[in-house]
Amino acid sequence: PYMVLHELIQQLAVIFMGVGGVGFLIAFHELGHFLACKLFGVATPHFSIGFGPRIASFRALDTLFSLSAIPLGGYVEIAQEGAESSHGKPFSALNWLQKMAIISGGIIFNLIFSFVALTIVFLNETPASPFLYPFNSSTTVRAVIPGSLAERAAITPGSIIEKIDETDVLNDSKKLSTLLASRRGKTTNIQFEKNGESVNALIVVPDLARPLLGVEFDVKKVPAAGSIIEAAQRSARVCRELVQNLFNFLKSLITCKSTQGIGGPVLIFSEAIKGVREGAATFLILLAFISI
Repeated sequence: PYMVLHELIQQLAVIFMGVGGVGFLIAFHELGHFLACKLFGVATPHFSIGFGPRIASFRALDTLFSLSAIPLGGYVEIAQEGAESSHGKPFSALNWLQKMAIISGGIIFNLIFSFVALTIVFLNETPASPFLYPFNSSTTVRAVIPGSLAERAAITPGSIIEKIDETDVLNDSKKLSTLLASRRGKTTNIQFEKNGESVNALIVVPDLARPLLGVEFDVKKVPAAGSIIEAAQRSARVCRELVQNLFNFLKSLITCKSTQGIGGPVLIFSEAIKGVREGAATFLILLAFISI
């Protein structure tokens, strides 16, 4: 009975931390809207984290802050036209630039959280997380796209790409992509290890703005940064890549009208709980990914 109780307490603690992490992201996002409102003197009658029955509340800064029972969202109530009072002016009284600042306040805070969280993560050895791809990708092939350059070169899952025209690219997928881009329209030799043997294959790189080999690489652990500046530089690069990937994903939804891979709140909480089980670094990486 003691072991069962101990296991149950552990599971509840993991669930609590996962839900708490997502709840913190929601609160931090709404804080961005709230502070932008205060900056421009807009009244904010209510700041709520969660929905349903109110668990706790207090009043400060002319705002009622409350925590509700269901942590599946949150909101900042912003005063609209006709609600002007001694506590501030309505949103409608602002110019368009001020309105945009308030609307984007939550997004800006999302980016700030992701940047700070990833900077902390990169100060130590970073686990091999798929949420950092392609920053932490190796040159070991995990999957090959049918009909791609890689398939025509007989590259298969498990192959390790080592050189492009005698230039070493082992475990440096960014360098590999840069070299391919510099050889657009040219015949190029690609050297890779396959089943323990070294193989050379000639490919003609398409004359495109961004020629792709057509593979997905395995992820790897990333050594600790040598300084906080280096960690911040890594974080900025990953945040930029995550934002680019988000825009590419949204573009694909518009052009292909596909909703495959989209998850709602249940999936987000499930992934957060899974991240807690895998350790603090993985959990922070996951929260940074969700935040963006």
